[in-house]
Amino acid sequence: RITTPERRREVLEAPDGFFAVLWHGRMATAAPVVAGVNTVILVSMSGDGELADSLLKRLGYRTLRGSTSKYGVRALKSMRDMLQGGGAVAITPDGPRGPRHRVNRGVAFLARDSGLPILPFGFAASRALRLNSWDRFLIPLPFSRVQVVMGEPIQVAPDATDADLRACSESIGAALIGAETEAFAAIGEEVDW
Repeated sequence: RITTPERRREVLEAPDGFFAVLWHGRMATAAPVVAGVNTVILVSMSGDGELADSLLKRLGYRTLRGSTSKYGVRALKSMRDMLQGGGAVAITPDGPRGPRHRVNRGVAFLARDSGLPILPFGFAASRALRLNSWDRFLIPLPFSRVQVVMGEPIQVAPDATDADLRACSESIGAALIGAETEAFAAIGEEVDW
């Protein structure tokens, strides 16, 4: 279930696209939310990213190999080209290796330079496997209830300074935590981190 389905329609129908941000450990839960729309998923250049890239392509997603920190300029240009006519770029701002729930500045940089909004996503599952990995990767079990919360869009000013980008990154992290807390409350469960 999506807490704010009208926001999903609003952002997915926007002509200019947006950045969908979610914690790295929630990737398996996120796949159905943007299925069937113009979605590009930013995938790490690491060896783990190679496996994710192959799997995502089999699921029908377009991928962009890169990083919001190492290849920001190249990634930005590619994203702009891929998002002509709307859609989403999905980014895990604490990936690919953590630390968990710490947002790097890459997504704020990309949002500033592209003018696209950032939309935080929170996920909760009533029954799930949680891997013993740095991100506590969550895999919902069959027939579990999954709740999705889409937070308020975050806009980054085109003249944002480095200090502004750091503050924005902290705001993104707080919005992601808030969305997840709301998602867990909606299904009557305690947060799992």
